Amino acid sequence: MKYALVAASVVALVFSISGLSAAQVYDRSFVNEVSEEVSEHQQTCIDQVANEWSKPGIADENYTKLKLDFALNRMQNGQETVVFHGTTFNRFLQRERETTVTCLVADKPPYRISFRIAR
Repeated sequence: MKYALVAASVVALVFSISGLSAAQVYDRSFVNEVSEEVSEHQQTCIDQVANEWSKPGIADENYTKLKLDFALNRMQNGQETVVFHGTTFNRFLQRERETTVTCLVADKPPYRISFRIAR
């Protein structure tokens, strides 16, 4: 009986510790420091980037801060594209990584957003 209580206590402790680690979520932050407007769709793209960045499945959970520094307006396969350049902070490595965010402009929002983070 004594061993059963010890075993039950150990199992409960293991589940509570694993529950804490699984519940630990790191907040993501988004900073827009783009000063020049390069497209009439830029603000819509920025709003959508901020919304997408807040979703947990977008990038590895180690990337916690996205900062955009400048934007370019491009044509990609005949479609207008707003390309943002900046950095993403990796909390595990304690380093910033170069990041490119592409906003493929369509007839109406939501636009397709893609993230490319240098490894």
